[in-house]
Amino acid sequence: MKVKFFIPSILAAGLLAGGLVLAGASQAEPAKSGGEAVSVAQSSAQATSDKRRALMRGHSKARKALRKAAKKGTVGAAQVVLAEKIAASFKQLSGLFGDRGTSSDMIKGRAKPEIWEKMGDFKKRMAKAQKASVAGVKAAKAGDAKGVAKAMKAIGCGGCHKPFRGKKPK
Repeated sequence: MKVKFFIPSILAAGLLAGGLVLAGASQAEPAKSGGEAVSVAQSSAQATSDKRRALMRGHSKARKALRKAAKKGTVGAAQVVLAEKIAASFKQLSGLFGDRGTSSDMIKGRAKPEIWEKMGDFKKRMAKAQKASVAGVKAAKAGDAKGVAKAMKAIGCGGCHKPFRGKKPK
């Protein structure tokens, strides 16, 4: 008889404790002081910069592998995956260059202020690269090595990096 009562009691206590934990987690945080707000903005800006860098590194590696495969004339399922990765990264990247706001000198990165000063030109170049990446996916799916090579050349990272990316820190 005690066992029948014991198990439901443990379950009820567990549910009650879980509810209290969840209730505590949903409480609003107190207002942050000025220094803490800057720190939050700084970490958010740095996280965005880090995400851009990771996406670009990933699609740079994929682009190199695609160019190598296209040069050999071997475009298959693995190259389709790489081409799709590049196209997806361009979709994500275009949303990671929003309003720079007051965080411009809070982060370490190579993005030049010219991106935000000449946003129209930057977006045009990004759209061109994104369109080329979609063409690369289509060519890869068709097994068209020349089409893949042409698309990778059209992406041409220098189109954005030369005017909008700073020098590597020493």
